[in-house]
Amino acid sequence: FADGYDKLAAYGFDNTIGKFRWLIDTNNDGIIDPAEGDHATIQGAAYQINGLPVAGNFDGDADNGDEIGLFDGTKWYFDTNRNWVIDGGDATFTLGLRGTPIVGDFNGDGVEDLGTWRNDQFTFNFGSGSPPTYSGGVQATINWGLPGTADKPVAADMDADGRDDLTLWDDADGTGVLHSVDGLRYYRYPTDRWT
Repeated sequence: FADGYDKLAAYGFDNTIGKFRWLIDTNNDGIIDPAEGDHATIQGAAYQINGLPVAGNFDGDADNGDEIGLFDGTKWYFDTNRNWVIDGGDATFTLGLRGTPIVGDFNGDGVEDLGTWRNDQFTFNFGSGSPPTYSGGVQATINWGLPGTADKPVAADMDADGRDDLTLWDDADGTGVLHSVDGLRYYRYPTDRWT
């Protein structure tokens, strides 16, 4: 739903039904209530995917808002038919990216890009076209991390320039710190240390 607000959503295995499912708060009230238009959808039997959820403009139409997606460690699944589950009608891509997934427009061309973070390295595959398509290889890397911390990658437009930036979140000490490197709180393509 393209109302100008990001949506709260969750994906995971529900032990009570023995299946993976989505919970998506589409009316922005913080409660999952299908009677109010929210989604509590169960992945079909052929698509019980143990993966990490992502969201982005995967169908190339910014007017209808973002779509849900999953990354299972090697394959990306995008709900391009917008039915709130991953199924046979959706786009899939197998890429050389490995690690925790992130999604955003990192190179500022208006197309959703895919990335992962693992072992203090971000890897990227830049999307092209509308709807976006992706090649199989790693197109850029950034080496960045803090030894001995429980970093988590975050992608968002931190400086409001219309381009998504990269940050590492570390809550190992309970303070919820956004870490910087050389005075930078985030990285931007193409100006900051891409290799």
